[in-house]
Amino acid sequence: MVVFAAGRRERLTIATKFGIDPAAPGAAGSVAKGLVRLATRRSRRALAFARRHSGRTVRRGAFDPERARASLRVSLEKLRTTHLDAFLLHDCGVADWRRPDLQEALAEMLAAGTIAACGPATTAPQVRAILAGGPRPRLAQFDLDLLAGPEETPGGAAAGALPIAYGVFSRGLPPLRSWLGDPERRAERSAELDLDLGAEEVLGDLMLATALRRNRGGVVLVSASSPRRLQRNAACATASPFEPAQLDRFESLLRAAGSARPSEAAA
Repeated sequence: MVVFAAGRRERLTIATKFGIDPAAPGAAGSVAKGLVRLATRRSRRALAFARRHSGRTVRRGAFDPERARASLRVSLEKLRTTHLDAFLLHDCGVADWRRPDLQEALAEMLAAGTIAACGPATTAPQVRAILAGGPRPRLAQFDLDLLAGPEETPGGAAAGALPIAYGVFSRGLPPLRSWLGDPERRAERSAELDLDLGAEEVLGDLMLATALRRNRGGVVLVSASSPRRLQRNAACATASPFEPAQLDRFESLLRAAGSARPSEAAA
């Protein structure tokens, strides 16, 4: 990151998070991390397990002003920059965000110019609660589950905060792909949209276009390693390849898939 940013700082948006204290470093920890990396490269199941249990190696909820200032200093030093564009509270709750001492510290950072904006990076329900009252963040990052329905998307832009959505593919694509695994259902829904829903790229384009429409005025974060997928994402973000009526029908499809998905409690 530091090498890439050299000479490009003004063209980059750099965001970091705080609120998590990593486990103390040690030889055993380094060896364990190496083994986990090796296993997750070879097994999707191992990767999913590591993500589920990663919280056991860190202490969450470290939102006091001292840790916020320390985290900022470390980020600035490691990134070799004078300021961050976004400073986010990782997995915070409403009470964490509204702490007066933390808000005072964040205001000092904003006034000093060491951060340009700050806000929560947490679940959609927590973001909605934060935006409902109290200190207003300049931005808010939340997980966007397309199968949950449009009404579940926080109205960040309406509340004066830049809404940043993530998890569009990781949350919604596996259950949607499974729901469309029934050949008869897939053929019927493909005919409704006049699109081939069996084509992975078409399904990805539809999900991204829908996320951008739901989070209008905001940002949708996605990751891709394929140059072709990156180009398709950029093209989709520039101009949607679908008619509004197609996206309306896709929303109906998402609601049907979401209602058929087992609840998290049952899972």
